Amino acid sequence: MVPHEWITEPDHYGAFGSKDLRAVAWLVLERLYIADMTASEASAAGTIIRALTALGDDPGDEEEQLRIIELHGGLMNGVPPRDEEEWELAERIFGPESIAEFRRWQALQEKR
Repeated sequence: MVPHEWITEPDHYGAFGSKDLRAVAWLVLERLYIADMTASEASAAGTIIRALTALGDDPGDEEEQLRIIELHGGLMNGVPPRDEEEWELAERIFGPESIAEFRRWQALQEKR
């Protein structure tokens, strides 16, 4: 087996690409459990996860988080994304079925 072969599996790209530390931690636990990773490697990964968690959110993330909250607020009230920027954000957050529904809402509003 090639060391760290699991990093190349498609489902794992999402955890690393999104910088989702919770998902990465579960991957480490899974790999330790199935003996694909040594205890020493898992310990090193845990140390890095703790260090990244201690750093907190990227300061630039606060504005993004506020935009996400605003988008969710509108969607909870049946208001589809209002501009291209909000549509881009929605497409990053939601799956194709949700986006199709939001587009349906938009079409209904345009008919009024």
